[in-house]
Amino acid sequence: MIREALVNAARHGEAASVRVEIGRPEAGRLTLAVADDGRGFPYHGVFSHAELISGKMGPRNLLERVAALGGTLSLSSTPAGSRLDISLPCPQGDPEGLGERGDLDEKERG
Repeated sequence: MIREALVNAARHGEAASVRVEIGRPEAGRLTLAVADDGRGFPYHGVFSHAELISGKMGPRNLLERVAALGGTLSLSSTPAGSRLDISLPCPQGDPEGLGERGDLDEKERG
């Protein structure tokens, strides 16, 4: 998901720089944020997952992938850049989300 967001920022947003933040799991959720200094989306404002879906806006593939994992994606867009905030469920018994091996296999890396 992060890779897809980075590619989108460079390809579609023409961003010169991108910042990625990964939050430590809290209350059973893992948070990811990707912010760029590109040209933003064709629409500006702050949009929730539900608004993006109903308005058929935002990065469709990412929205679908996040939803399939039980998460949410919100988007902030201005002419000076955009920010994606992703929240994903993180099992309580596995706070790092890494499984028994302690790492991710190739399929999980996306």
